[in-house]
Amino acid sequence: MLIKMHRSAVICRCLSTSSVSEAKKLLLKYPGGRVDVQKNESVGIATVCLQRPDKKNAISGQILMELDAAADTLANWSSGKAFLLYGTNNFFCSGGDLAMSLGTATYDEGLLLAKFAQFVFGKLKNLPLVSAAFVEGAALGGGAEMSVAACDWRLMAPDAKIGFVHAKMGLSPGWGGTTALTELVGPSRALELTCSGRLLTSEEAKTIGLATDSVSDLDGAFKWLESRSAGPVEVIRACKEAILEGTLDAEAHRHATLWGGEAKMEALRKKIKHLKVT
Repeated sequence: MLIKMHRSAVICRCLSTSSVSEAKKLLLKYPGGRVDVQKNESVGIATVCLQRPDKKNAISGQILMELDAAADTLANWSSGKAFLLYGTNNFFCSGGDLAMSLGTATYDEGLLLAKFAQFVFGKLKNLPLVSAAFVEGAALGGGAEMSVAACDWRLMAPDAKIGFVHAKMGLSPGWGGTTALTELVGPSRALELTCSGRLLTSEEAKTIGLATDSVSDLDGAFKWLESRSAGPVEVIRACKEAILEGTLDAEAHRHATLWGGEAKMEALRKKIKHLKVT
């Protein structure tokens, strides 16, 4: 069966093994911070926390490599249904590390970093888990790109801001943010946001479809995600994979794999469809 590949999956597969190795050699020159992954087995949700509070969780070479490792960890989590990406100290991410930006000034280095970031964010986005970025404080530059290119949904604290501020730094987005943003808000709005580099409030981001919802704190974000991934693991994964694959044939195939499954039979026994909707 021919399956249409989701755009971010194409990005994810465009980096060769040798290029990944080359990128990691470059990234090792820019340490700082870490990524903490905690799996909650009882509800099938993992938290992925950026931990570099002294730099407002700026994305160093080390953090990019640890996000890559986090994607591999989650890919091997057979009982997982979702992950929540957030930053420590009530701040999502201030963008790419300035030391890494200053130290990599050539076209080849910029291209290699961009392709590796696309590769990592694409791996996260294309996991068979649903995902949300919880933005507190701000998501700026590469942090804004990560929120759209690595996650299905964006949850924002009421006072949070998000901005593709690259133009103010003499850049255009290159870590997958342009493509993902265009898919979310359309080319005209994406062009306006990337050319202006302006900051959006939580309310405006929600109005234009960039933010999915507003939640007050991390606990609220976890509960929001839990309510969207409460079904059986095979059902949540089938829904995600059908959307990633993006064809009618793939949709029918995912549906058919569940047709005789225990989740459906249990729902029929409980007469779920006939329960009062509240």
